[in-house]
Amino acid sequence: MKCKICNETIFGHGHNAQPVANGRCCDVCQDTKVLPLRLDLMLNESPAFQMFARMMQDMERVNE
Repeated sequence: MKCKICNETIFGHGHNAQPVANGRCCDVCQDTKVLPLRLDLMLNESPAFQMFARMMQDMERVNE
């Protein structure tokens, strides 16, 4: 089976490549592409993250 992201051979069952691609991905793409994107999408949707991001932007403006 080939990774849908990098086209390398997958050993074992692989991982769900969503939201990067449809199908399965290798361990490397799971760790470097899929999980970081999932975390980014999850955190950007979080109201707590949005509040933290606004606070950081406000602090940057104050320190300018």
